[in-house]
Amino acid sequence: MSDIYSAFRTKSDRIKLSEADEAIYRPRDEEVKSENYIREMYFTFSGGEDSRVTLNGEEHSEGYPVLYYEENNCYAKRVFTTQYKYYIKRGPRGTLLNPLDMYDEGKYTKVAHGLSNVKYSEVNKKAFMHYITFLKTKNLAHLRNAEREAI
Repeated sequence: MSDIYSAFRTKSDRIKLSEADEAIYRPRDEEVKSENYIREMYFTFSGGEDSRVTLNGEEHSEGYPVLYYEENNCYAKRVFTTQYKYYIKRGPRGTLLNPLDMYDEGKYTKVAHGLSNVKYSEVNKKAFMHYITFLKTKNLAHLRNAEREAI
């Protein structure tokens, strides 16, 4: 017994595994910058960034470390809808994530029952600025100030 789609499926229609990566559309970095930098910016720890930019989106060697896409190593993000909103990832105990902390290393990516143990929480601009400065400089004083402001 054949289904209605059997006429459309042939061996020649199948794509080889080696060709699969080329068949997937991935936007170029220039496209991502032009579209997403205006609406969303994803901040990461210094050393793992795709680029360094100022907060207005201009590339600068002394800027903040950012990613083009939201990934596991994204710790903060700025979103623009009608106004800017600022988000920072919090760990399972409600504290701001510290990528330098050796005791919490590796716990941030664990997923139980399809739910991650880290979540973004909205914070004020001052706490956000302290946190992304911590991500840039690795100075724990900025993390502590961000925790105080985010309460």
